[in-house]
Amino acid sequence: MRENIIDVRKEKNKSFGVILVLIMVVWLLFSIAPFIVRFFMPHLSAMELLNVSFSAATALFTGIAFAVAFHSLSKQQESLIEQQKNLKIQQESLLKQTKLGIFSVFIDSMKMVTNSQSFKQCQDYILSDDYYDDKDIIKQKLKMSKGDEISLDDYSKVLDQSSGKDENWKKGLRINRDKIKTFCMRMEFMGIIISGLEDKTAEKLMLDLYGHTIKKTYKRLEPLIEKTRENSNSKDLYEYYTQLYKLVSDKK
Repeated sequence: MRENIIDVRKEKNKSFGVILVLIMVVWLLFSIAPFIVRFFMPHLSAMELLNVSFSAATALFTGIAFAVAFHSLSKQQESLIEQQKNLKIQQESLLKQTKLGIFSVFIDSMKMVTNSQSFKQCQDYILSDDYYDDKDIIKQKLKMSKGDEISLDDYSKVLDQSSGKDENWKKGLRINRDKIKTFCMRMEFMGIIISGLEDKTAEKLMLDLYGHTIKKTYKRLEPLIEKTRENSNSKDLYEYYTQLYKLVSDKK
């Protein structure tokens, strides 16, 4: 950009010099014109010769005015090019700062989502055998067949049952159900953040850091989520978590 401005200035200065030379040549011709005319036409009056001189002076001032206007326009053009350059630099700087700001928000959000003991406990439960054991207990309590799939609503149905016996096991089941909901909501929040970003750098970072976790946990939870969506009130349940899983699957 700087080289372009220098080249433009050189061209303008060269053109300006040519114009000045032409003006001086024209003025010189008009200046000596009275003497030439006087030599070849001695019968001309002083008034007529004065008109010739006046024409020479007019040509000179007209040329000077043109040169000044040309020089002023050249300076304005150079100033405009410089302003455009500065504006582009400012825009690039602002864009870079904006991207850094968005990236910083993304990193902070991911830390808030994943860097907690409760999140790790939720994740460990979903990836453990206890998750499948709880599903078997729910099927037994609701007299479902082994091949049936349960929903989050089935957790609530079992927890609402009254057996009249020691129900301390319900406390553990309720805690584990809440772990599923907490984990899914954290993944949903992560999906919402990613969907609002245009910067592919943040998306790539997310895939590198959490892709394996997203894929592995969703595969376990997918039957439960899909079954829960059969309820008309939950048809869009954890939609962004699902989008995250599809994004990870497509990238692999």
